[in-house]
Amino acid sequence: MNASSKQMTQKTVSTYQAFALIVSAMVGIGVLSMPQGVAKDAGPDGVWIFPLAGLLVAFGTFLVTKLGQRFPGLHFVQYIPRILGSKRSPWLGKIMAAPLIIIGVLLWLVTSALVSRLFGEGLVTVTLQRTPIQFIIFTLIAVGAVVSAQRTEVIARFNEFLLPFLFIPFVLNLFTWLQRGELENLFPLFQVEPKQILRGLLTSFFSFAGFEFVLNYMPDYQRPQKAMIGHMTGIAVVTVLYWTTFMASLAAFGQFELVRMIWPTYELVKILSIPGNILERLESAILTVWMIAVFTTLIIGFNTVINTIMVAFRWPDRYRKWIALGCVPLLYVIAVWPPDLKTAFLVRDWIGIGLVSYAVFGSALLLLIAVIRKIKGGTGDVASS
Repeated sequence: MNASSKQMTQKTVSTYQAFALIVSAMVGIGVLSMPQGVAKDAGPDGVWIFPLAGLLVAFGTFLVTKLGQRFPGLHFVQYIPRILGSKRSPWLGKIMAAPLIIIGVLLWLVTSALVSRLFGEGLVTVTLQRTPIQFIIFTLIAVGAVVSAQRTEVIARFNEFLLPFLFIPFVLNLFTWLQRGELENLFPLFQVEPKQILRGLLTSFFSFAGFEFVLNYMPDYQRPQKAMIGHMTGIAVVTVLYWTTFMASLAAFGQFELVRMIWPTYELVKILSIPGNILERLESAILTVWMIAVFTTLIIGFNTVINTIMVAFRWPDRYRKWIALGCVPLLYVIAVWPPDLKTAFLVRDWIGIGLVSYAVFGSALLLLIAVIRKIKGGTGDVASS
């Protein structure tokens, strides 16, 4: 058994860490611009989009979790060829699985690069106007490569430690809603056509993407058969956080002002005032928290790419850092490719649709084939270390 295989059988991720991973993966740069996109597509009726998106993502998470539970201890690169192939012709399964694996790697690479680009755009816009965006992007990707090259237990503990910080902006959003929100800005409802709701739903997909990383981390779960609890709790928490952020933005700014903002979630914190002026310029502190959120999303996506490549080629653990370093130039080129912010937002929307579609339809098809063919395997739960 090589080092890569040993890594996949250590099973170091607890149920709470699974919850932390799925929340950290989903809460990222998308939430900074998400209220603007949804308000532009659906106005106040965007309030209905978040329960719909939450249900769809919960369904996708259910599928990928069931798929992982059917093959505990195995990476998706290992069990997809089993599902699509046969004992007599294992090479056929590998050939049929290759496009699915390659598409996933490409989507995660573009997602990691796009996260870096959008955060660089936001940072240059609000604070570092004189700093070249290329420097910010490269620095974020380079630091992300160092962390992403670590083993799964390190990534899980890292996200577990940083998770409480991610809730700070959402708590402040609630205070802003109570302090500056106006009830009339939330109305009227039921004024848009179903196609506008659908458009807003598609716009929200990038913010809700991230649950598909479960495919990469479930092999290391201590109790994969109890993973559904952590995953569904994470989806519920993220849905509530996004819904409150949109409602707070809409109540504070109104639809017509909201659609003209690029980073409404950041602007939401700027208008919050603490009684007695105990804390001033909260936006600087919140920007640091958002950097944590972006960084966790980046390293989870980057780490997924590294793990997938290692398992696919059966490389030993010492190659992790070299794969990470090799991906840095590629991520940088993808990140700086969109010529402007409008193009970056367009790519963001399409990547969001691609990620959710890949996870939902891909896992549904694989799970259906596995059930029909009665294919399962792997190792069971282990005691918590």
